[in-house]
Amino acid sequence: MNAVWKRAYAVLLTVSFYALPALMLLAINIRIYLVLRRSSHSFCDVDRKNVTARRHQQVSNNIACVVLIFLLCHMPLRVTALWFTFAPVSDIRRLSLNQMLLIIYMSRCCFYLNHAINPVLYNFVSSKFQEEICSLAWSLKQTMCCVLQRRKMSHSSYTSSHVTGKTAVVKNNSS
Repeated sequence: MNAVWKRAYAVLLTVSFYALPALMLLAINIRIYLVLRRSSHSFCDVDRKNVTARRHQQVSNNIACVVLIFLLCHMPLRVTALWFTFAPVSDIRRLSLNQMLLIIYMSRCCFYLNHAINPVLYNFVSSKFQEEICSLAWSLKQTMCCVLQRRKMSHSSYTSSHVTGKTAVVKNNSS
C-alpha cells in the first residue's frame, strides 16, 4: 500500500506543479496573443498599425520564451521524480551513488535555473522592464548614498569630539 501512495503522490506533484501550470500558462498566453492579434487589426493608420504589430509580436515572443523556459527547466525534475518512483528498483540500483546524485543535482539545477533566468529573460526582451530596473537601481543608489552620508557624518562628529577630548553634557528636562 505504501508504494501506491508514493506513486500517487509523485503523480499528484507532477500534475499540480508541472502539468496544470503549463496548461494554464499556455491557455492564458494564447488568449493574450489572440487579443493582441485582434486589436492590431483595428487601426486604420498604416504606420501606427505597423508599430503596434511589432510591439504585439515582441510581447508574443516574450510570452513564448517564458513558457518555453518554464517547460524546459521544470521538466528534468519532474521526469526524474517520476522515473525514481515508477522505475523498477533493479534499474535504480544499477546506478552508482555518483550517477544518482548527478541526476538529482542536474535536475534541481535546471529547476532553479528557471527562476534565475526569468529576470534576465525579461531584461533582454522588454524595454519597459529595463526602464523599471534602471529606476529601481537609481532609487537604491540614492538610498545607499543617503545612508552612507549619514553614517559618515555621525562618525565624523563622534571622531571630532573624541579627538578634542571635550565631553558634551546633555541635560534631561523630562522630570
